[in-house]
Amino acid sequence: MYLAEGDLYLALQTKTIIVPKNFETEEEIEDIPEKKITISNYSPNLWITISASILILLIVVAGLFIKNRSTKRPARLLFKNQRDYYTLKSYIQKSLAKGIKKDKVKLVLKNKGWNTNQIDALLKDFKK
Repeated sequence: MYLAEGDLYLALQTKTIIVPKNFETEEEIEDIPEKKITISNYSPNLWITISASILILLIVVAGLFIKNRSTKRPARLLFKNQRDYYTLKSYIQKSLAKGIKKDKVKLVLKNKGWNTNQIDALLKDFKK
């Protein structure tokens, strides 16, 4: 039935054996040599799909891991020029050496117009 419709794949998947209408006598069947036909329960397409899915998943996970590592930029790259970087770094270093708390330094620098990301990046460099 399926072969008449031209769908051999569906016939194999449903494990359907098609017998032509002219096979009505046992004598004709006995003349045909026996062949063992094995149809696997798992389609090769299923294994290809599973393998491709695992590969895509690994690529996505690796991409996310690499992206997270690359977003941690050095503090000096947050500045337009080196002078600004060293000026702010020097100010923070001197302030912390005087015993001023990080929160107070950050507040003063924000009020002077420095970017929060720049301040935070430099404050992380100091352990105090």
